[in-house]
Amino acid sequence: MKASPLLLVPLILLSCQGPSPNDIHSDPSASVKTPDSAKTSIDSSRSGRRNAIQPGSLDSTRPARVDTPSTPMIAKNWTGYWKYEELFGGGSLNITRIKEDSFTFSMQVVDGGGGGEVEGSASLHGYHALYANKDDAGSPCRIEFTFEGDSIYVDQLEGICDAGVGVSYSGYYYKHPPKRPEETLLGLDMLDNETQDKKFRTLVGDDYKLFVESSQLVLEKEKDKDSLGAVVHQAAVKHLFTVRQNIILINNHLDIWAAVINGDTVYYYTNRPDYKHRIPKTIDTWREDFNDKPIVFK
Repeated sequence: MKASPLLLVPLILLSCQGPSPNDIHSDPSASVKTPDSAKTSIDSSRSGRRNAIQPGSLDSTRPARVDTPSTPMIAKNWTGYWKYEELFGGGSLNITRIKEDSFTFSMQVVDGGGGGEVEGSASLHGYHALYANKDDAGSPCRIEFTFEGDSIYVDQLEGICDAGVGVSYSGYYYKHPPKRPEETLLGLDMLDNETQDKKFRTLVGDDYKLFVESSQLVLEKEKDKDSLGAVVHQAAVKHLFTVRQNIILINNHLDIWAAVINGDTVYYYTNRPDYKHRIPKTIDTWREDFNDKPIVFK
């Protein structure tokens, strides 16, 4: 007996459907692979601090657009006055006279007691620009600018660029800088925990800000020279040692001895009654380079 042609149709359809979902999951060789480019993501979030961007080529990593900041249509996004503000310094970037492939700029920066100033013309490539020249000393200077919409990231790639030692132009420059959070000695790594920070605030009161404002460079911890069982914390502002400097001794019992330069005097604080009118040898050694400043017992 011959099979009816109608019975052959379902068989043909089943043979053309390919493997079932169960077949795919059971076969490791059938897993789906994504291209490497799909694994790359761009993190545009920022913490407010001057986070580093990896220096590289001027090719933009952003999606292609019809208009870029180098076209006349939105070149105005680059121009204007940009700035950043930090506890121990700040900077400004003024971009003017933008052309299709370049712009003129001037930039100033302050870091502690040092600073710098540079100006010139940067070649413009989409969302990036590059300044390459020699500074007043004849040394190479290369600075890259990256347009971020609400900010411009400046990356000092090479050279001192007429700035002081240890001073950098790098950072995020905003037309409207975000509000900075309140700095604390704990956040600056000058104290070790919240209990210490609270105890210290109670001791020094409003003078707490004198210690915060002089804790840019925090030195390595040491043991005290007085057998007080205290850890010695020291800090100063870059290029302003003997002008803005402080020291804190604190032990496990939360006994505190501290001093900070305030203008032409040194303020001294302690919660130990036996040290109310005398200073530990550790602090006396600390002030050797400016012992002409009188001690004010607080």
